Amino acid sequence: MSAIRNIRVGNARRLCILVGAPDPLLRQRLTSALRLQGHEVLEAANAEDMRDRLAEHADQTDNPLDLILCGGCLRRRKTPSWPSVLPPGVRALLS
Repeated sequence: MSAIRNIRVGNARRLCILVGAPDPLLRQRLTSALRLQGHEVLEAANAEDMRDRLAEHADQTDNPLDLILCGGCLRRRKTPSWPSVLPPGVRALLS
């Protein structure tokens, strides 16, 4: 069974997505495109911002996070601790 909720926007599911990218232009383009599709989007510029957004989201809502898209935010991290902080059932695309 998928952790993705069946909230519909038009004919598509509405997801809650965390976008992490150090490049502000890339981050803005990704978030704009996802929001235009009706998704709830959280933004982060680096690994620390991503952790903060995850904590804020968990504190402010009961809606689970569906997906994390991350491009380059974790390159400088020395300890691979991200799996331990991901909420259960969240899919992540990390590069």
